[in-house]
Amino acid sequence: MTVLRYTFYPVALALAGWILISAAQAERYMNAAAAMQSPGASAEKVWRSVLESLSLSFYDGAREQREAYAGITEQARTWQKKSQLFALVVAAAAALQIFWMRFSRGISRNVFARHLNMISMIGFGVGIAAPMMMVTAFADIPVVGNVVFRFESKSILSTIGALMHAGNIVLALLIAIFSVVLPLAKMLLLTIALSGHFPSARERIRGWLHAIGKWSMADVFAVAVLVAYLASNTDAYSRADVGIGFYFFAAYCLLSLWAAQALLTER
Repeated sequence: MTVLRYTFYPVALALAGWILISAAQAERYMNAAAAMQSPGASAEKVWRSVLESLSLSFYDGAREQREAYAGITEQARTWQKKSQLFALVVAAAAALQIFWMRFSRGISRNVFARHLNMISMIGFGVGIAAPMMMVTAFADIPVVGNVVFRFESKSILSTIGALMHAGNIVLALLIAIFSVVLPLAKMLLLTIALSGHFPSARERIRGWLHAIGKWSMADVFAVAVLVAYLASNTDAYSRADVGIGFYFFAAYCLLSLWAAQALLTER
């Protein structure tokens, strides 16, 4: 039973890797599709259509461009569906793992909290690396058609990097501290306390976790700030779509909090 219980983790890690690969591929194709709908590319498409009409379709540049765009958008949808499918499989497997351990006999609160912490680590890794939100600015222009002025797909890590590059050092550091550094510290403390190898440090770590309990929702606040930052410019001509990274980071927050509470309330 123990072997079966731990088999979940290599499988979940492999699937998490495929989620990140699929999400990156989908992002790449979505960027390419947005580039093909940029103002310059859209104007070129109009001229190609005019030349195709004047040449009585002997020139088929416009058709080739439409086919290329259709192929790219199809690839984007395919990779996005793959990432969503892998995410659903991981979520279902994690839910079964938690349910099994929660209601299995012979599993102590300490062991249950340890597994919650390990599952939360997977959610954290995908949550900070996968796209958290995708923002598209567009307009429907007569004759030209739908034009994309801006497309951005941001994860927590890429947003921190972009803010640093733009000179917003304070905001970048705040998001990095509360959405990366603090969660890593909490998971490390939980891992040490729940491992059973450092009994002398267990009570001390419980005290530290209790002391920083008032910061337990700081990572959630950091993500809320991040989402607000990315979606701040959306209007009638903009669309903001939540990415997979948001759900995985939210899962990390809940599971990590559950594990910490299980440790702190242990008698």
